[in-house]
Amino acid sequence: MQSEVSEVSAIKRELKSATAATKSKKPGKNRRRVVQDRVEIKGFRRGKAPVSVIQGQYKNEIQRQVTEVLLEEGVESAMREHQLVPVGPLERASEELPTPEVGQPITFAVQFEVRPQITLGTYKGLAVKKPTAVSGDSEVERELDKFAAAPRSWCR
Repeated sequence: MQSEVSEVSAIKRELKSATAATKSKKPGKNRRRVVQDRVEIKGFRRGKAPVSVIQGQYKNEIQRQVTEVLLEEGVESAMREHQLVPVGPLERASEELPTPEVGQPITFAVQFEVRPQITLGTYKGLAVKKPTAVSGDSEVERELDKFAAAPRSWCR
């Protein structure tokens, strides 16, 4: 698999990747089985229709599901390869799924946000003046008078 990461902004990255369309036949078999178990075809019990009939009637749906599975695996693999951790949802560059041709790689692009790189300035050795609170007897007496004059509805 080939993939490259480009920086769109300080926190946004774009991942362009190409993954093999026919890496294995397992996703296709799994998706056919899911469709076969779910659909009702006249003349057959649910889940018992032959694979050739399922492929004939639901070819586009199966192909779309297989493509989605391959894209998810490709994105996950590329993220691990480039050690990227997205902090938000992935956005596809185009809404329509690529249609893989036999033997040709599926190319796709996704954009996502990552944590910003923060560099700390010099903070050691800074002088900080600690304020001191000094209150005199007159200030204390004034606050006590405020409490004495306040209504006592909270005491009931």
